[in-house]
Amino acid sequence: MVEYLQTLLLYLGFYEGKIDGIFGNSTKRAVINFQNAFGLQPDGIVGNNTWNSLMPYINGGLGFIVPTNINYSYSILQININSLKTLYPFLEISSSGKSVLGNDIPVIKIGRGEKEVFYSASIHAK
Repeated sequence: MVEYLQTLLLYLGFYEGKIDGIFGNSTKRAVINFQNAFGLQPDGIVGNNTWNSLMPYINGGLGFIVPTNINYSYSILQININSLKTLYPFLEISSSGKSVLGNDIPVIKIGRGEKEVFYSASIHAK
């Protein structure tokens, strides 16, 4: 999740470090700078208010929805699916079952034509 945060902050111009998934001093400084710029309590903690301020950018405001330069987890997959649903409310999201780790395997239905195309991908990360 830290890689995802770093990617967002990098694209917004607040982070200059390497996307490494480590919440170190440079990431904390970037979070504080973001919080200052958006009128939030500059504590360096990514709580609800900070995530809510990042949400427009998570939902496609940076020109991408699914960053491809980070490692993926189930929680990032869920963020990406929610972002897609926000931008494209006609999408129908469901589950085709459970992964071996007990996570839902998402299905995204795009159209309503008589022919169907099924794309499936599952992620077994925690």
